Amino acid sequence: MKCQNNDDIKKLIEKFAEGNIRKEDWHHYEHLVVAVWHLEEDSFEVALEKIKKGILLNNKRNAVIQTKNGGYHETLTIFLVKAIANVLKRSECSKLNLIKKISYVEEYFGDFRAFVLTFYTEEKINSWDARIFWQEPDLKSSDF
Repeated sequence: MKCQNNDDIKKLIEKFAEGNIRKEDWHHYEHLVVAVWHLEEDSFEVALEKIKKGILLNNKRNAVIQTKNGGYHETLTIFLVKAIANVLKRSECSKLNLIKKISYVEEYFGDFRAFVLTFYTEEKINSWDARIFWQEPDLKSSDF
């Protein structure tokens, strides 16, 4: 469900931090909201750690098992946070309120999977190594 106001965002962030987001309610949009929120509130390093910790906690609470095809994905998490941080630095984005920033970021990426595949081959991004360790893009540099 799309966040309509700052209260909706804060509720989502609280649920995320507590590990109370149901698996079926954790989609790309929620990832974006969490990332934008944390990047606006903290340094990149702190935001990234909070996001990783929250994803792992929610996965644990939802009994999401780490497999080669499921569970936490280190490369996608770091790549997403780096990419969003880069978009938030754009002058046209920096002037927006939080709700509009989230919409801007969502529109900027569109189909996030397609965006990722401009940087990574399917083989690389779907590898076990990419799931558990940060992997640099193999198609073009992300230099975010």
